[in-house]
Amino acid sequence: SLAGSASFLSTLTTTASRGPFRLLYRRQLELFIWGSNDITGTLPVSIGAFTALEYLDVSFNRLTGSQPPSLGNCTRLVSLEAEDNAMTGPILASLGQRSQLLYVDLSACSFIGAVLLVLLHLPLLYLDLSRNALSGSLPATLWNTTVVQLQLNNHRLSLKNIMSAFGAVADPVAARVPGLQLHLTAEEQQLFELLLKSVAFNGKISTLRAAGGWVRDRILQKDSKNIDIALDDQSGIEFANGVNAYSQSLGMETRTITVILANPDQSKHLETANLRVLGFEIDCVHL
Repeated sequence: SLAGSASFLSTLTTTASRGPFRLLYRRQLELFIWGSNDITGTLPVSIGAFTALEYLDVSFNRLTGSQPPSLGNCTRLVSLEAEDNAMTGPILASLGQRSQLLYVDLSACSFIGAVLLVLLHLPLLYLDLSRNALSGSLPATLWNTTVVQLQLNNHRLSLKNIMSAFGAVADPVAARVPGLQLHLTAEEQQLFELLLKSVAFNGKISTLRAAGGWVRDRILQKDSKNIDIALDDQSGIEFANGVNAYSQSLGMETRTITVILANPDQSKHLETANLRVLGFEIDCVHL
């Protein structure tokens, strides 16, 4: 837990959150979340010293270079997030030996080579390798994958065990896959129903997809009040305005919408609209 790891966080330094990435040695660290800090440099070899590490998040930074082979020493990894960096080279083969991995997001980097097929047969609940430079063909056995949610080349494939947060709204009991039950809270169900109804209210036929940390947290049975909504046919600000319009028609209080402009130099590649609805922070983006 974060509380259990707090005493070791002082061993991590990034020179005022900018500049080269440095790690000091501490085996007991279990949680490392350092996303959106404008970190430069490479993921250090010393990451392999954190043999108790379970959650690693270095997403939305400016890391370069390849994944160090020492990352394979982190044999207890459950969640790995490194999306939106400039990392390159092949995806580390030893990740395919981490049978306890549940969540992997390596999207929007510059990884090359073939899709690491062994990842497709891990009991992953989420795997995103989209927006890289991967090549080669996918095997005919892809449809036997145990991955629940899979994204390749910016497309989500419909797999045998596909799970969708919005599918769970239609089935309020649970979205079921082997070994997993995802239950929406009453507040989450109310929120998703409002978002879906706002689409129809505004004359749209948008497909909404829940993404980001909320998906990871709910898969790992943790509460989360921050949800990323990916849209297929309208901008984030257009959708956010539509949600407010529908909410006002119901007599609900609405909040000011904040727009975060795209800024690739700060690892922010997509314009995002943020609003607060029913106690949730919603980030809306067009993909």
